[in-house]
Amino acid sequence: MSNYNTSYSIAQSGDLYTLQDHGTTAGLAQYTSTRGTTVNAPMNGRPLKLFRNYDNTIFFFIKNQDRKPIFLQGIQVVANLVNRETGNIIYTTKAITIDPDLGSCKVIIYSGDTANIDDGFYSLVLSYIDSFGLNQPLYTDQNMRPNFTIEVTNEGWAEPIPTQELSEWYDPHNDGFLYSQRIAGPTYYGKRAGNITFGVYATGYTGKFYMQGTAAEQPEEADWFDLDLGQMTYYYQFVNFTGIEPFNLTSNLKYLRAKFEPADDVTVFGTVDKVVVRV
Repeated sequence: MSNYNTSYSIAQSGDLYTLQDHGTTAGLAQYTSTRGTTVNAPMNGRPLKLFRNYDNTIFFFIKNQDRKPIFLQGIQVVANLVNRETGNIIYTTKAITIDPDLGSCKVIIYSGDTANIDDGFYSLVLSYIDSFGLNQPLYTDQNMRPNFTIEVTNEGWAEPIPTQELSEWYDPHNDGFLYSQRIAGPTYYGKRAGNITFGVYATGYTGKFYMQGTAAEQPEEADWFDLDLGQMTYYYQFVNFTGIEPFNLTSNLKYLRAKFEPADDVTVFGTVDKVVVRV
């Protein structure tokens, strides 16, 4: 059985066409359009998707009714994202010409531009200003629809695992050690690599610091064990430390908790303020 999968980067694209008279329009077309009523335009408009929290690039190929490329030199194509229920334009951007001879351009919608747009179906309408100064639509099919259906979706987005913070300490065993509550480890989230990164925030702290883990689903006290933090030791020794001390571990654990032992041979041993953990 193979464990390999394949991912694809698929460019979204669409064909558009414009209706012109039989003469070559300066600055717009390098071909003579038909005198007749036949329109050899695209048969349908392909639905598009707009993924929130990502930068989206959509390519367009603009042709006349004979399916010949429109010459885009000096022509500005504009894209409008329209609310289908209200008809209001909620986002406007200018297309970027790729190859003026082939009538190709692209529309880039950046992640920040979709942050306040709700998921759902919208219309993407493209237009241009012709040589007579008229604002002309670009059609998507033979029914002369000037809009693509575009779905705004959040389905491609995955939230990162939140940072966990330990800042409350308990002395359940009255043995001189202070413990935190338990937090989720890598196995809890199904992360097989087992990477654990944490930082200890302290103020004038002198003493030993431990990080404990367990693989048990419902851990009892005997299920917890100290992780290797130092050279041949299961703790890290702080001496009058103020600041942030970082640590990196690799271990497939279900839960984690912090433990520390303040020094008993100094009058003021400082504090461990918090421990910030990412898995």
